[in-house]
Amino acid sequence: MKDQFKVDKKGYNYRICCLYSLAAVMPYLMKDQIAQHIVPQLVNATKDDIPNVKFCVSKIITGNRQYIDPNIFNNQLVGPLKEMANDADKDVAHFA
Repeated sequence: MKDQFKVDKKGYNYRICCLYSLAAVMPYLMKDQIAQHIVPQLVNATKDDIPNVKFCVSKIITGNRQYIDPNIFNNQLVGPLKEMANDADKDVAHFA
């Protein structure tokens, strides 16, 4: 399932839509469900080639932090956020 998030570069809007859909359901899921099903997709999106996808995922991660188990957040999401904080795109870096 890890590579299913990657689509061709023309389809980056689909990836953004998926990210917002994942964010919309997070308040209704248990933290273990988020850790198992959503966090891997968020981590994968932090490595996307398109800055708009990385910009959106950084906003989603930081905006939905309260739904993510703190250990999972620290162990799996802080690293990718730090990497994005050094991104060449200033919006990605700012929101990470």
